[in-house]
Amino acid sequence: MRLRDTLGIDAVSAALQPFYDYAAGEIILFEIKNENMVPTLPLGGEAVVDTGRRIPNDGGVYAVRSSTGEVAFYRFSVVTLSPLLVEAVRDNPLYWRGDGQRILAEELDIVGRVVNVLVP
Repeated sequence: MRLRDTLGIDAVSAALQPFYDYAAGEIILFEIKNENMVPTLPLGGEAVVDTGRRIPNDGGVYAVRSSTGEVAFYRFSVVTLSPLLVEAVRDNPLYWRGDGQRILAEELDIVGRVVNVLVP
């Protein structure tokens, strides 16, 4: 059973708030279902995502919603600042890290930045 299922998301958010600089209600937990960010984000764990931090910066790991509604996680490397162009980088050595997938940040549905991971 997951922590959010036991305590509820509001209780988890309140418990984490003293450790992070975010406004109340800006924390979402997502189950990690994809292996592309292993070992940083372990499969089956839960990513704590700060929805108040949606503008990618160099090296940050972000939750991104696809057109189908699924959430995946990527580390973004900034290519240019104006316009903000990023390259998606995966931490799993089984995936090619420099896949060259560059996209304008404004074209991504960034849910927020991963600020912690809850391991099962």
